[in-house]
Amino acid sequence: MSNVSQRSPELKDGEAILFIAASDVDASLYYASRFLTSDPVAYVELLGESFLLLNELELGRGRLEACADHVLSLLPYEKQLRENGQLPNLVDMLTLFFKEKNVDSLIVPGSFPIAYGDRLRAKGLTVNHRQEPFYPGRAIKTAEEIELVAASQKGTVEAMDLAIDILRSTRVSGDYLERNGSQLHAEDLRKEIHRFLLDRDFICKQTIVAGGDQACDPHVRGHGPLPANVPIVLDIFPQSTISRYWGDMTRTVIRGTPTPEMESLYNDVLEAQGLALDKLRDGADGNEVHTLVVEHFKSRGRKTGERDGKMEGYFHSTGHGVGLDIHEHPKIGRSKSELRSGHVVTIEPGLYYPGLGGVRIEDLVVITDSGHHNLTEYSKEFVL
Repeated sequence: MSNVSQRSPELKDGEAILFIAASDVDASLYYASRFLTSDPVAYVELLGESFLLLNELELGRGRLEACADHVLSLLPYEKQLRENGQLPNLVDMLTLFFKEKNVDSLIVPGSFPIAYGDRLRAKGLTVNHRQEPFYPGRAIKTAEEIELVAASQKGTVEAMDLAIDILRSTRVSGDYLERNGSQLHAEDLRKEIHRFLLDRDFICKQTIVAGGDQACDPHVRGHGPLPANVPIVLDIFPQSTISRYWGDMTRTVIRGTPTPEMESLYNDVLEAQGLALDKLRDGADGNEVHTLVVEHFKSRGRKTGERDGKMEGYFHSTGHGVGLDIHEHPKIGRSKSELRSGHVVTIEPGLYYPGLGGVRIEDLVVITDSGHHNLTEYSKEFVL
């Protein structure tokens, strides 16, 4: 799916890239090696070749699954250390490998464990970290990667459909929603979403089901009985356990009767998203897209700032890249960022005012030469 010459063409003689990490939590390592493990492994790139160094437990699987040019056993280095009367450890084994390859300088990610870095320096190696994104090319997805993201987004859309169908089936009972004679809690709806996704090989940990003022803090997961007659934010972002790629979408709905102020708030956000989507194309500046949204909200009299110790209005970015990480480059916010064909990004403006509620609408799209392709085919119905 990717090759080392495309990832690190700038390496010089005596220089190597080094990861020591578990690839199920380090997306850059998984991108480079396509080898999934929950235990730390060593991955090296030097002069157009890639090496995965594994213990005996992982060696066979690594040779079957990894896309590294060379999958090597650490055992010969372990034996060499034991013969010299040393207790083997990963740094000493890697030091022997680097000596064989005439490597004296290492480039590591910013997340590289400091203890490993200190021990490698003590062995005489230079260790420097590279700013993120470690692999800038990761942001531009291949056709195969776009298909994998689209598959994850399809599961996300289906989970959203389930959640909204459940909300639509509830009965308004005073200030809250009832289902099967009992109040429907945010925790209950989140469990239904997670069960649905787990059955389809997705994991989903931080799903947001937040109503009323809870939704005014965009990352509050939501808790307690779900309110009637006020906006409920549903933000679902699962990761495929098979492909490792994420989906991401948000819808805001009301079960009951909104006030005119709530409808106006929703329409302002919906219009802002449309303006941002229309601006997308290869070569567009993410900051200009974000600024367009900010100015739209200002034109509608939507103030942003701190009140009573909390932020209100529009105080987050307009979007972010999605792939092997749920948040990756490019960012569509206050800093300049050139959007390129093949970027997969969210567009998710929102407004948040305690006492009125929060509204966020999010689609996942692919940037194209002339515009965008929306991977989120789902209605933006507000009142259920």
